[in-house]
Amino acid sequence: MEKPLPGMSPGPTATDPRVVAAFHDALAWRGLAAAVVLAAVLLVWWRLKSLQLRAAAAGQLPERHQLLSEAPGRKAIRVAFGLLFVFDGFLQTQPAMPEGLVPRVIKPTADLSARFVQVVVAGGTSPWRHHPVTAAAAVVFIQVGIGLMLLVAPRGLWSRLAGGAALFWALLVWTVGESFGGLFAPGGSVLFGLPGAALFYVLAGGLVALPERHFSDGRLGRLLLRLLGCFLLGMALLQAWPGRGFWRSGAGNPVSEMARQMARVSQPAVFTSVVRSFSGFSASHGFDVNLAVVVLLALIGSLLLLRGDLALRLGLGLLVLFALATWLLVQDLGFFGGLGTDPNSMVPLIVIALCAYVARCRPSPAEAESPVRSGEALSTRLRQAAIERPTFLLRSTAAAAALGVVLIGAIPMAAAAVGSALGPAAHRPAAAAEMTGRLARLPGATRSAAGGGR
Repeated sequence: MEKPLPGMSPGPTATDPRVVAAFHDALAWRGLAAAVVLAAVLLVWWRLKSLQLRAAAAGQLPERHQLLSEAPGRKAIRVAFGLLFVFDGFLQTQPAMPEGLVPRVIKPTADLSARFVQVVVAGGTSPWRHHPVTAAAAVVFIQVGIGLMLLVAPRGLWSRLAGGAALFWALLVWTVGESFGGLFAPGGSVLFGLPGAALFYVLAGGLVALPERHFSDGRLGRLLLRLLGCFLLGMALLQAWPGRGFWRSGAGNPVSEMARQMARVSQPAVFTSVVRSFSGFSASHGFDVNLAVVVLLALIGSLLLLRGDLALRLGLGLLVLFALATWLLVQDLGFFGGLGTDPNSMVPLIVIALCAYVARCRPSPAEAESPVRSGEALSTRLRQAAIERPTFLLRSTAAAAALGVVLIGAIPMAAAAVGSALGPAAHRPAAAAEMTGRLARLPGATRSAAGGGR
């Protein structure tokens, strides 16, 4: 992950001090903009809150309507993936991201995939390649903003907007950042992250974007569990397919090779030792390891297709154990090495499975009444909602602030995409000017260190 790939062209390394300093500079400026957005939204909230207090003092508060709570399954998905988005956003602040992510993480997977995947990835990563600092900083705020929107907006339009934003961004990451999850590359396995971690984020965003009435009974949860069962059965068949090398023992075993490569990643020594030990074990017992994986995948998939609670709980328990073991021993937790962008596929797989079970067993009794009523002017409806529902007011303003954080990242990213689409003659001078301008704003000590970085 950190070692340069064969054939890479010379130039700035993934830890070039000039690029790192410019990246930190961009993060600082965008962080300041986010603080300004937050202050503006808090000012609006204070103004609306004062309306509520005056109405209360004058005895003009109407009777409040009782709102039903959010469906537990939907809440679990929303909160869990909100936290994952925030965590992934902070992973994007690692210094190696601007110059290292595309050539060292994205491009190697794309190069192994079908030709059309390489074309899509090349086009999608063009803004990053030509404006690495802008793109890397933008992704931080987009992902953190989406995560915050998911966390602070539990109901209504804001919540569904957050789900839609999560779906759109995760789909972009899956197609470009993960090269369609490696579906069109050889040697794919659920152990290695197939069908791509971002695809689970896509599913989660789509579930949050659904109207809440879909969580009013257990049918959605049952459907998700059956889809997961079919998926795991398909992965078991793929894992058992002859001629793919998984039944082989020795150094050529794909599982052993993957674990060996992950053990080389910069990380705490305890994880290196564990992963290296598993690499040796799977090399010596390749047939046995693959047989255990195939049987477990087939068993878990079959249990998830059954209707009984006991079978489902047993299947979920086995799935959690299998996923945690895979996450540690093969995927090496996913986020070490300086270029990890997420905890890989096993964590979101566990979250989706457990949330589907909650949605099946604990549905919402009915769709809740919205605090914003129709038939009146929008300003009147919002004012009445602010007076009647303090939590609605607070969550709406918090969601607006989170959307502002998303836009702080999305607008520069869109500008970089437009600039790179204009052609080399347009984007290369712009990229050089961007880097020169950022370096000019750095303290003198940093500039002198950067000047000697070649």
